[in-house]
Formats: sequence, structure tokens, C-alpha cells
Amino acid sequence: MDTWQIRPDGVASVHDSYDCYRAPGAGPRTRLVQKINHRFNSEVLDEDIDLVKNVQRGLATRDYACGPLSAREAAVAWFADRVRADLA
Repeated sequence: MDTWQIRPDGVASVHDSYDCYRAPGAGPRTRLVQKINHRFNSEVLDEDIDLVKNVQRGLATRDYACGPLSAREAAVAWFADRVRADLA
């Protein structure tokens, strides 16, 4: 199992971490699949890190305004509404 985390570390800084777990005695096939998975995820993670860095940089500008969520982010909108309701 692979875990990736990208966390804003301030206005213009991002921290990323990666952990890899496998069962003791995992065979060569498992190791190969993990290696391929790590290589693929590293490419995607680099893109995500750049995206998060740019968003963090944008938050520090005077022009930043929170925008609407896309229709594909209905679960995020639902969760945000729940948090707002609980805080009210």
C-alpha cells in the first residue's frame, strides 16, 4: 500500500510525504508492482505539488477570491455546508 500526502506548509510552501507498506515476505511480483506504481504516482504527485504551490502563492495576493466548486465536487460542497451549519 502506498500513501501520499501533500500539505500546505505556509503561504508559499508545500510539504509532501510518501510511505510504502507491504506484507512481510512479499514476493518479487509485489515489489515490481509497487515500483511501477511508485514511478507512475511520482509523476502525478509532481504535478499536484506544483498545483498546490501555485494555489498557495495565489492565496497571498490581494486579488484572491474564493471561487465556486465545480459540479464534480458535490461531496466537498456537502461537507463544507455541514461544517458551516455546525459552526453556526
